[in-house]
Amino acid sequence: MNKFAIVVAAGILVVIIALAIILNRAGMRTSPSTSTENSTTETVGEPSMTANDIREATLTDVTGGSSTGTATIVRKDGQLIHSVIASLPTPRNGYVYEGWLVKEEPELQFISTGVLEEDEGQYTLAVGLYNEYTGYDKVVITLEAEVDETPETHVLEGSF
Repeated sequence: MNKFAIVVAAGILVVIIALAIILNRAGMRTSPSTSTENSTTETVGEPSMTANDIREATLTDVTGGSSTGTATIVRKDGQLIHSVIASLPTPRNGYVYEGWLVKEEPELQFISTGVLEEDEGQYTLAVGLYNEYTGYDKVVITLEAEVDETPETHVLEGSF
């Protein structure tokens, strides 16, 4: 495996562990389930995570560059867990990458999910929110001179 694949695999593992920690702290634990063709059996009293609860988006570069990324989102029991792993160039001095969740209908709305952190050439973000933000199904990563409530230059975009 090349270094990039190892870094991506390690990043995904970190995100999965972070999601498990956040879910556990929030009182939501995954439980074993047995699936048949059309039914699921769950342990009573414990919410379980299913593949339908976890959504993934491929992030593509909208600047004409070669940056890429992956975003995940989990909506469960009134909470949202969101993560991003992206391959991005180092921003120029004074600039940062910021994540956004976007709702396009019935009117454009967006929320910042925070500043991405650099870790060995990859940029990551993991956030848990006490709101499911239903309908916020687009992810945007922007290049920001000022971290505020207004998105600046779009770099990566994807949809769940």
